[in-house]
Amino acid sequence: MQHRTQCSILMLKESSSIPDAASPGQQEDKYEAALQSAFATDDALDLDLTYVAPLTILPRQPSLLSETIAVGLPPLADPTRGGVWAFAVTSQNAVRSFVQALECQPDLAIREAWLKIPIYSLTGATLASVQKAGFKNINNPTPTSPNAHNIDSAGQDDPAPLTRPSFNNAEQLVDFLLSFEWPQDPKSRSPPPELWFLTGETRMKTLAEKLKAHCRPFQEIVVYETGPRLEFEQELLQWLNQHTKSDPKNSATKVAEAVAEDQTIFAKGRYFRRLIWLVGFSPRGVDLTMPVLSDYLTQSESNNNGSDPRAEQ
Repeated sequence: MQHRTQCSILMLKESSSIPDAASPGQQEDKYEAALQSAFATDDALDLDLTYVAPLTILPRQPSLLSETIAVGLPPLADPTRGGVWAFAVTSQNAVRSFVQALECQPDLAIREAWLKIPIYSLTGATLASVQKAGFKNINNPTPTSPNAHNIDSAGQDDPAPLTRPSFNNAEQLVDFLLSFEWPQDPKSRSPPPELWFLTGETRMKTLAEKLKAHCRPFQEIVVYETGPRLEFEQELLQWLNQHTKSDPKNSATKVAEAVAEDQTIFAKGRYFRRLIWLVGFSPRGVDLTMPVLSDYLTQSESNNNGSDPRAEQ
């Protein structure tokens, strides 16, 4: 009988899979894809992957972005304020918040004008969100050139594949932004147009600090906030209960001893070990998880009179 290991992994995040993304390579969450690929190389491993998000995303209302879109066309340079010449985004949450703000603008021509603004995005789920939103000028080293658009307006429901440079992290993105000249008019007395970095209230400082160090005109525009999901504790406890119960044929003591001795356990017709991993993606998400997990482990240990029947964690 084959010895197998079941790896139950709880990803403390929302899945970033996008079923209707244009490119098949962008449909799957990058972490899920990597795990599936790794587990496929070993026939003795079974992957059980679940996503439970500790946090929920709420658009910030009002924000400078939502207020400016509500007024009308994108601002042009004037004596008191420079305009916006481009956006930068490092998360699909920022793109979602942009789309929600845009949906509140009833004028189609105004919405189209905002979508013509160049945007610089990380690849993967963030890029897929940008394409789905309908942006027409993406990751372009010459954003003001006549042929800047790389997605035809007639194909917004079926965006063209990305042919511009791609970026896996904020460091690569900001280095690219610093590699070309930004739009400006040396003869104008108006402030230079800005790049708007659309972000949440908690973000990495890489992009902002480097742009500031190079004296590039930009603004960090907070367009969304994070807060605890009301359903998170219940969903986490449900997952723990489902994945830490031993087979009824085995006593709690027998299962605990087998795990402690790194042995296999007979359950459901197969020998297997169960590994349980919780994977965190943000300090705040982990902070919300740990008290629930600690209380669960304490209660389980008490129920088993000090013998922990769960598998390795």
